[in-house]
Parts: sequence; structure tokens; C-alpha cells
Amino acid sequence: MKAYLAECIGTAILVIGACGAAIFSGAYFGQLGTAIAFGLSLTLIIYAFGHISGGHFNPAVTIAMTLTHKLNKKVTGLYIVAQFLGALIGGFILFIIAQGTTISTVGFASNALLNNTTVLSGFLIEMLLTMVLCLVAIETTAARFPKGFAGITLGATLTLIHLISIPLTNTGVNPARSFGVAFFAGGPAISYLWLFIVAPIVGAVLAFYLYRFMQHPEA
Repeated sequence: MKAYLAECIGTAILVIGACGAAIFSGAYFGQLGTAIAFGLSLTLIIYAFGHISGGHFNPAVTIAMTLTHKLNKKVTGLYIVAQFLGALIGGFILFIIAQGTTISTVGFASNALLNNTTVLSGFLIEMLLTMVLCLVAIETTAARFPKGFAGITLGATLTLIHLISIPLTNTGVNPARSFGVAFFAGGPAISYLWLFIVAPIVGAVLAFYLYRFMQHPEA
């Protein structure tokens, strides 16, 4: 139960911290600041809750960890439910706060196809960047990986991912995060939500196969 609660709370904090920064402060510090906010939020929750649950806070990461047998498949579904619930709680808190401000919340930090990005391009960038995130997450659990550096490494990875893809998709790479704000943004955010759920899952599966190949290249 502690692990599920940690995943729920951690994902809620990720949405509040990162999406909240994009919604309320994005106009002041731009895409660079938003990217840093996502990286810092992930770093924070990994160090705060990672020792309890493993620090996934992302259904795609949970799927990758399950495929690599770093997480018991019996708890995979509950991890994912906890993450979606946490994201929804985070989105709801942001929605309530937004009602008491005059700050424009257009888009509500939801994912979309921006700057004439096609569905194919959006799917590919979300899939490939999620693959990178999941692969890094897998590698940080290896015995040879320096102890205590997982949070910094994953936070930096997520920051880089956002710097690449914010102009294209507003960066998802996390089905729970995408769902948590899309539910309150409505409209186009809901219509493209499938892409920001399916593409990261495919990316997680690709990360598993790439990891397996690197571990057993003769296979």
C-alpha cells in the first residue's frame, strides 16, 4: 500500500509542480523554464519517494520496468492506477487554483500537436523520447549505476526531452501526466489524448527490446 500511495502522491506533485509552472509561470520564463520545472519536479519526487516505490510516476516507466522484470507484474496495474489517480488529483488542484486567478490558462499545459506538427511526427517524437526516458530509467536501476544519482540523471533527461519536444507536442512522454490535465482542459486535449497514451506505451516496449539487445547482443 505504501508503494501505491507514494506513486499517487509523487505523480500528483509532478503535475502540480511541473504543469503548474507551465500554466502559471510559463509566460514569464518560457519553454526553458518549463523544461527545467519538469526536470526539477521529477528529481524531487524520485529522491522523496523513490526508496518507497522505485520512483516511476509514469505508466510508461512502470511498463518498461515490468517487462525487464524489475517490477512484479502482479502490481503493475495498481501502480498505473495510482499514477493516473495522482495525476487527476494534481490536475484538479491546479484547476481549483486557476479559478481564483486572472492568469490565462488556455491549454492548461495539455498536450497537443503544435506548429503544424502532423499526427505521425507527434507520435514518433513522443514514442522515441519516451523510449529514451524508459531506457535511462532502466539503466539507473543497474547495480553498476552510481548510487544516489538516479534522480539527477532522470531529471536531466526529462529536462532535455522537454527542450526538444515542447514546440512540437508540449511534451507528454507520460500518459498519466497527459491525462491529468487533459481531463480539465477538454476539447482538443481530449481528442488527441489517445496519441499521448499509446505512443509512450510503444516507446516503453521499444526501450525493453533495446535494453535486452544491449544486454544480449548475440540474441
